[in-house]
Amino acid sequence: MSDRNKKGQVTVFIILAIVIIVMIILFFVFKSQSLKSLLSKKNQGQIAFEKDTEVIHSMIQECMNAMGVDGARLSGLQGGPIILNENYRYIELNSSKVAYGNYRGSESLLSLSDIEGQIAEYIDLTFQFCIESFEINNVNIEFQGIDSKVNIKPKQINFNSKIKISLEKEDNSIYINKNYEEEVPIDIYGVYETAKEIIDKENENPGSLDLTYLASSEYQISVVPYRDDTMIYIINDENEENSEYYYSFRFGSNVR
Repeated sequence: MSDRNKKGQVTVFIILAIVIIVMIILFFVFKSQSLKSLLSKKNQGQIAFEKDTEVIHSMIQECMNAMGVDGARLSGLQGGPIILNENYRYIELNSSKVAYGNYRGSESLLSLSDIEGQIAEYIDLTFQFCIESFEINNVNIEFQGIDSKVNIKPKQINFNSKIKISLEKEDNSIYINKNYEEEVPIDIYGVYETAKEIIDKENENPGSLDLTYLASSEYQISVVPYRDDTMIYIINDENEENSEYYYSFRFGSNVR
């Protein structure tokens, strides 16, 4: 074989080697770019999911607050119990019921600890409907449980709920098992103590109404006749400093 042919073959091999090397380099470059793009999309999805999770944490707090306040107000309007059944003596009105706080001269108000339990049970029963009513960027929200405690203090109520929820969106998921706390300025305690004082005064002087005491109260107190021997007391706390947290407590009284 002549030198010219050998040189030609060498040149062909060199060109083929260069082409192969270039193809290998291009392969890894494109693969690297694809991987970076994939990782970038995954990171963006994870960041977006984390932001959605933060929003859902806020929603949980909002639901706790709303359900707790609703439960407290419903309890107040019905004289303590949220579900009035045969276990309680109550007055049947057109669209509502009011439990007796004083029945034939004997105080029958639900205790504060029992009212706390009623409100906690209301939160547990209604929370799921609240949290699942929200739609956040196609995040799948799966409610798995709640256990609430309520603490009534002077001028405020504390809600504490242990909540279990699963969140899932595309390739991202998280399991929440956390205690959430809320505090609202509703003065069930003060209103309740006023109701007890009214009942004590009634039982000390059956058939008489201490108008001076009622007028001097820090709360607005109304008395509505129901029957000759029965009245309904309504104690309103307008809560001027936090008007969105107004509160009313009603109870029936039969002293004869």
